[in-house]
Amino acid sequence: MGGAWHQVSTALRPGANGTWSAPLTAAPLTFSGGGRGPLVTMTDSLTGKSASVTFPYPLPRPVVTGSTALAGNGVISAGTTVPFGGR
Repeated sequence: MGGAWHQVSTALRPGANGTWSAPLTAAPLTFSGGGRGPLVTMTDSLTGKSASVTFPYPLPRPVVTGSTALAGNGVISAGTTVPFGGR
């Protein structure tokens, strides 16, 4: 950011629109906060281009612990942010 090194932070934080994301990773991920939006969106921090995974039904609100978001007891989605993206 701004040509300087920064500490990676993968802990998920709530966004203004109900989504969850980590404040500083190489490939930013945004997880659904529930409802009809994308399950997860990855954005290229250099180009601003993004790719999303969607689900054809409303998503339950996730339970977020640290860098992991679980929705539907892990049956619907489970996502974990890591320094270079997600798994």
